[in-house]
Amino acid sequence: MPKHIAWTLLILWASALIAGLVFYGQKQVTPFDPNGVLLHQSTDLAFDKRLVETLQANDISANTVLHVGSEKRCYCETVTEPHQLQLTAVLEEFGYQSQHIAIESFPNLADVITAVPALIVIDGESNLRYLGPYATGLGCFTGQTLIGQITQLATQIDYAGAVINADVEGCFCEA
Repeated sequence: MPKHIAWTLLILWASALIAGLVFYGQKQVTPFDPNGVLLHQSTDLAFDKRLVETLQANDISANTVLHVGSEKRCYCETVTEPHQLQLTAVLEEFGYQSQHIAIESFPNLADVITAVPALIVIDGESNLRYLGPYATGLGCFTGQTLIGQITQLATQIDYAGAVINADVEGCFCEA
């Protein structure tokens, strides 16, 4: 086979492979809150308090990093495991404990959070510090981790209110 034909075939193969990866990656990008359920409910001034009370009624205590997943264990949950471990390790130094729940076990929570994996951080004063995803971005392997921002929100001394991170896209599964 002549060299120019071999190079042409190699370039075509590589182009097809890259196009396939881009297509697959685009398919993985989904909104965290596609119908605005969380965004809408979080506009209520009592939202934070009600959410924390619901969690406390289900034995979720203050100073908790709550990892919310699904009984179905979707692919995107597996991808966030390094983020979970990293965040847990950092926040344990500040007295936080880590807990995992399946959203199906909390019907009231499933009415608010429509995608997993999700994260809820409750500080030592039972204030909701963060509710949202671990990371955002294209596909499951690229994107921006939010661990630094979540750590900052969870450990800042002054409480300025909860951050509800609902208007993002990334690798999420329907809850």
